[in-house]
Amino acid sequence: TIEAMDLVKVVDFYGLVMNLLTLQVVKNQGTLDKYIGDAVMAFWNMPRSVPEHAMLAVQTALDCRGQLPVLQLKEISIELRIGISTGVCIVGNLGSDIRLNYTAIGDEVNVASRLESLCKAYSARILVSEATHSHVDASKYLTRVVDRAYMKGKSRPTTLYEVLAEREQATAQQFTMCMDYLEGYAAYSVRNWAGASKAWSRSAQRGDKCAKVMLNRVAKLQSGDTQSLGNDGSWRWTTK
Repeated sequence: TIEAMDLVKVVDFYGLVMNLLTLQVVKNQGTLDKYIGDAVMAFWNMPRSVPEHAMLAVQTALDCRGQLPVLQLKEISIELRIGISTGVCIVGNLGSDIRLNYTAIGDEVNVASRLESLCKAYSARILVSEATHSHVDASKYLTRVVDRAYMKGKSRPTTLYEVLAEREQATAQQFTMCMDYLEGYAAYSVRNWAGASKAWSRSAQRGDKCAKVMLNRVAKLQSGDTQSLGNDGSWRWTTK
C-alpha cells in the first residue's frame, strides 16, 4: 500500500498516476483544470468548442480505468472512481486579486463531485448524470441505470447511470449482469422488494458489487426501515 512506501516513492508513483490520467484527458480533447490531492478535475467544451464533449468525457473515464494494469505493475493497489455531469458552468480566469486560475464552477461541477463520491457507496466505478447519459451512444457503450436518488444538498432527484465498458470490449458476464440488474431495478421501482431481491441476488452471484449494495438496501426496506426512501421512490443520501 501507499502508506508503506517511503516519501520519494510516493512522489514518483503520484507523478506516474497523474501523467497517465492527464494524457487520457488531453488525448480526448479535455481541459485539465487542476489536481486536488490524488484527484484530477477536467472539463470539456472550453476554451474551444468540442461538439461531442459528453461522449469524450465518458471515453476518457474508460481510458483512465484502462491504465490500471500499468499502475498495478508497480505492485500498488489503486482504485479509480469517476463522476461525470453535463450542463452549463461558469468557465474562466477566476480567483482573487493576487491569483487567478482558469477553472470551472457551478452546480454541475458539484454534481460531478457528488457522483464520484457515490461511486464508493454503490461500489461503482464510473457514475454519470442523466444529462451525460442522454448524450451517450448506446450502440457504443454498455451502461445501466443504477438508482434514482436525491444527492446531498439537492432538492430534486436525478437518475444515476453506470458506464461499464465499450460494447465491443464488454464481456458476456457484464451483459448478463446488466440484464439481471435492470430486472431487479424494474421490480424495485414498483416496490416489489421480493422481485428485486431475486434478480439482484443472481447478479450479485456473478460478482456484481453494485447489486450486493442494493440487496442490502432491499433487506432494510423489507425490515420496515424506509426513512431514506422518498415518497416518489427516490433514495435520499445524507452524506456527500
